[in-house]
Amino acid sequence: MKSLFPLGLASIILARPGPTRRTRDEPCACHIFTLCVDISDVSTAVFPFAPLEDQYQATNLLTTITNRVQTDTAPRLKNLTATYEVQAHLCAPKRKKPFTTLQILTHGIGFNSSYWNFYPSRDQSDLQYNYINAATIAGHTTLSYNRLGISGSTLADPYTEVQSPVELAILIQITTLAKAGKIPYLKQAPTKIVHVGHSFGFTLANAMVASHPSLSDGIIPIAYNIPSDGTNLFAANTNFMIANLADSIKFPAIQCTIGYLTWPSKWAKQDSFFAYGAFEPAVLDDAENTKQPFSVGEFASFGLLGDLNASNFKGPVLYVEGEEDLIACASTSTGRFDRDNTSYKAFSASEVESVIVPGFEHALNLHIGADGKVYRVINEWLARKGF
Repeated sequence: MKSLFPLGLASIILARPGPTRRTRDEPCACHIFTLCVDISDVSTAVFPFAPLEDQYQATNLLTTITNRVQTDTAPRLKNLTATYEVQAHLCAPKRKKPFTTLQILTHGIGFNSSYWNFYPSRDQSDLQYNYINAATIAGHTTLSYNRLGISGSTLADPYTEVQSPVELAILIQITTLAKAGKIPYLKQAPTKIVHVGHSFGFTLANAMVASHPSLSDGIIPIAYNIPSDGTNLFAANTNFMIANLADSIKFPAIQCTIGYLTWPSKWAKQDSFFAYGAFEPAVLDDAENTKQPFSVGEFASFGLLGDLNASNFKGPVLYVEGEEDLIACASTSTGRFDRDNTSYKAFSASEVESVIVPGFEHALNLHIGADGKVYRVINEWLARKGF
């Protein structure tokens, strides 16, 4: 894949460390802070449609995007140079042990970094949904962050700036800074970096190791498949609801301009993310209460990420997939991760393994028993691979 941006043309400046926050009773020290990220000459799309004015146009755009017959024309490109604020969350084990592995965690569409640090509002001692807790117990330091367009990070223009190539550039620069040990509260450079991504969050990591394979030592795609068979099902389920019309309190128009989208209700969220019988209703409510918008720009610019074939990446790969994943696998993962399939072939120089979690859907972290069925499997795999 040809790089969309020269790696040397971007830099990250650190700014405004935030308050320290402990994640309840976990054996770790956590810090929230802000990174100011400079990106230069990132190729972005100039879309062949005007910004949306109302819900009628948003629904019509959905119809166009999900049409079975697509016009195969290359978009007009424009280079973007900008500075963005990115809210980050670093958690490190408190016990004294040589620091070796840093996990960089990237959340998917409709979530923020709390996807990795989730607990039910009714019970803050319930850690079965908390990935960061499991990772720090295993001795790893984690760096999660709110992607561009998510509250806490810059709510940039949802058409011209919150695009997939821009978010890829941000991930590359955060990783570059981490490799140099220049993340706030990170006391030294890690020996190894593992990228863990949920859904679209791993699409970005996949594109990163395809264009810059040396930036990661191992990757864990969660709820991810090549190709993502149910993306149009997810889009249709959202109806491309304009966020500030769907919920003007959660998404006030002064912050979320038209062009930021969401889904209409918690029932739509259940359909796309949760498997009936495998989740607690209170967890679905909590997830809906903390949902985040996605942008027209990032959804319509997936194609600019280029070829996801990462044949030059040589680190180990662990796919973790829900058996009933609607978005990644159109509701059945059976047969999607055989060695002859595209998901394996994309990493032809790597050791690729896969785990299918019975009865789980797209939001694997938010299903009952995620700690044992997902996190334990990941930590055991990381230990076997020397992380």
